[in-house]
Amino acid sequence: MVVHWVHVVSAVLWVGGGIVSSLLILPVLTALPPADQRRIGRAIATRMNRFYPAVAGVTFLFGLIRLLLVGYTTGWDRLIGTPYGHTWMTALVLTLLLMVLGARFTGPTSLRMYSDDSLWRFGPGEAPPAGLMAHVQLLRTLSLIEIAGFAVVIFLMVLMHFGL
Repeated sequence: MVVHWVHVVSAVLWVGGGIVSSLLILPVLTALPPADQRRIGRAIATRMNRFYPAVAGVTFLFGLIRLLLVGYTTGWDRLIGTPYGHTWMTALVLTLLLMVLGARFTGPTSLRMYSDDSLWRFGPGEAPPAGLMAHVQLLRTLSLIEIAGFAVVIFLMVLMHFGL
C-alpha cells in the first residue's frame, strides 16, 4: 500500500507541477518586467531542475517496485504476451521518454534562457530579442508535449487498473 501511494503522490507532484509550470508560472513570468522575469525565472528554474528529476525518478522507481514486488505480474509472459503487458510497456517507454525530454530539453532550456546574458539585453519599451522569444516558444512547445504525454500515461494507468 505504501509503495502505491508513494508512486501516486510523486506522480501527482511531477504531473501537477508540470501543468502548473506550463499553464500558470510561464505565462505569469513572461508578463513581468524583464529584470523581474529573469530574477524570478532563474530562481524557479534552478529549483525545478532539482525537483522534477527527483519526483520523476521516484515515480518511475516506485512504479517498477509496484509492478515487480507487489504482485501485479506473475512473470515475463504476463508482461510480454498480454494486453496488460502491452499497456504497461507502452506506459514504461512513454514515461522514460518524458523523463528524457525533461532532463535533456525542458530543464536545460529553462536554465539556459535565464542564464544567457545576451538574451536579456533590451530596455524598457523595446521588444525582447528573437533568441529570448525562441526560448520562450520552445519552452511552451516542450511543456505542451509533456502535458500530452502525461495525459496518455494517465490514460494507460487507468487501462491497467482494469487489467488492460
